[in-house]
Amino acid sequence: MFSPSRRRSRRRIYLVAATVAAVAVLVVAAWAVYTATHVTITTSATAAGPGAPYFRAVVCASPVTVNSGSLWTCAITLSNIDGASSHTVDSIAVNAPFTQISQYPSTPLDVGPLNSATFTVTVQVPSAGGSYGLQFTVLTSP
Repeated sequence: MFSPSRRRSRRRIYLVAATVAAVAVLVVAAWAVYTATHVTITTSATAAGPGAPYFRAVVCASPVTVNSGSLWTCAITLSNIDGASSHTVDSIAVNAPFTQISQYPSTPLDVGPLNSATFTVTVQVPSAGGSYGLQFTVLTSP
């Protein structure tokens, strides 16, 4: 038979082992839920309207992985390649299932000859995990 102090020591060991096992299970479960809620976004931009041929777009790097349902911000740089005239960015829109939350600077915005404008657009990411294409549509005028 074990002495009383040795029995207490064995109980502590079992208690520590049970606690470690419970923590390990919680960590694995949390990891599984976290990874299931990611959204992978691939970005692109197209210009439309009469001023479209004069703009070149550079969109934030992609693909990028973010948490579903979160807000995500992307910078879009539009360069006016016309050396003679200013052209106007009338609006920037995003496709469903994304929702545009904000944009800075606001539109309409004139972009001078051979100049660029960088817009920061914040979108609400879809709530369902998966891979999505985020299309920015830039409406322009001469």
